[in-house]
Amino acid sequence: RFQSEVILSVGEPIELGPFVARAACDAREAVSALTATIQKSIESLIQVIEEPGTQELVEELERIYIQELKSRGDPRHELELRRRIAECVQYFRHANPERVVAVSRQLASYRRKLHALRLQDAALHELETSGNWRRSHARRVALACLGFPVALVGFAFNWLPYEACGWIARRVAPHPTRLSSAHIVAGMVFFPVWVLSLGGLAWGITGRPVAQPLSAVLLLLALGAFAAGYLRWWERQPGFLRLPLLALRKRRMLVRLRLERNELIRVFDRAREDFLAAEAQSLQTTP
Repeated sequence: RFQSEVILSVGEPIELGPFVARAACDAREAVSALTATIQKSIESLIQVIEEPGTQELVEELERIYIQELKSRGDPRHELELRRRIAECVQYFRHANPERVVAVSRQLASYRRKLHALRLQDAALHELETSGNWRRSHARRVALACLGFPVALVGFAFNWLPYEACGWIARRVAPHPTRLSSAHIVAGMVFFPVWVLSLGGLAWGITGRPVAQPLSAVLLLLALGAFAAGYLRWWERQPGFLRLPLLALRKRRMLVRLRLERNELIRVFDRAREDFLAAEAQSLQTTP
């Protein structure tokens, strides 16, 4: 209902017989051993990275390489791709740490140049894969211009209730983990009150039938939903919208950046191939 995605990852069942037998002698030890087994089983289903530096490297790789794999037709879910990237980085941290350092430096250099040009990697990815990127960028500019006044009206009339719901949630929620739930509940209570108040005010001022001012207020709420979607869309656009300008004013720098990105992708591909080969060899030698 809130347009969020739920991923269900199911592991192997845990046989409880050995723990039941152990509990007959020492219940505390049996519970401790079972808890450790459950934790290990859960960690095998999720991405666990203990080192902060490794976490940052994995996140950088995810931002660049996952969309590359998806554009090549990789059918796996992004969660699985993230897990495999983390496993690859962990493998090379132990098998060839110098290689990890070299990739980290290349990535850092690439990210610095993107930041200097105020670009996003997704924009360069589209530049490499799109057959007619100029047309798609012209469409983005048109959508940004056409949607801005509509989003501005929706934002102006819905900013106050939205902020009020956030203020209520921050003071009512006893713990940060419950903040989102409190925000939703506050919205379910506050927004109807806001709608009825605006509708009553409009009805009192205009004297028109109740249905007309109420319809106008509902339209403003719909514009608010549009404004929220527009803001989420806009957050992803600055790099795309700047790309045509850079193609005209800083063409050589943009060409060098594209070459650097292509080299990074080749480095990632070679590392992926080496990791898969090492993994296959390990499975063959495992008794």
